[in-house]
Amino acid sequence: LAALTEITLKVLPRAESEMTVVFRGLEIEPALKLMREVAASSLEPSSISFLPRSVAGRSHTIGGDAPVTIVRLEGPQVSLDERAAALRKMRASESYTLDRGASQALWREVRDVKLLPETGALWRVTVPPTDAHSAVSGNHVDEWFIDWAGGLVWMHFDDATKVPSVKAGSGMRVRCDTNMGNAFTPPEPGVAQLARRLKASFDPKAILNPGRMGAHSA
Repeated sequence: LAALTEITLKVLPRAESEMTVVFRGLEIEPALKLMREVAASSLEPSSISFLPRSVAGRSHTIGGDAPVTIVRLEGPQVSLDERAAALRKMRASESYTLDRGASQALWREVRDVKLLPETGALWRVTVPPTDAHSAVSGNHVDEWFIDWAGGLVWMHFDDATKVPSVKAGSGMRVRCDTNMGNAFTPPEPGVAQLARRLKASFDPKAILNPGRMGAHSA
């Protein structure tokens, strides 16, 4: 919790071009393994996501009836061709590439979370990449997909009252049918106590978003 009085932003120039490599048919565990390998490689991916079968099928760009692992590469076209070829050699599974226009359309769908239902509740949950699978399976999520090479899980629940449980990381509800109050996953007890003290010193009259941080906040 803070008040910002001055902000300095460092920006990068827009990439000359982009391309997306699509790996088709990998289920979640081998897909997460591939995502971690690509993120640690010298191929300089700018985005890595996993879309399960039902979510990929909603895409107007790729569609189909299989889960997909998608990797975006940006930079000069010559570099893209070489890096995409090297990337596709990392797995023997079916793969293909999307050109700049199709790539941009696909990543807009991912960025704007257009591939999940608009009803119910939508949660943005950050986790260690190695915990992405357990975060999904442990919360019995109705619809979901994984971004940030495993570090971000978008969770959709038909039941708008559902609050995901996160062992390591944190979650924030970004969309809901109704105003359900608590918009964050409950923090660890020590973190909750620190948050209460910090909020009390900064906002002693509890004017700013009372109760929005959960039962631990004023």
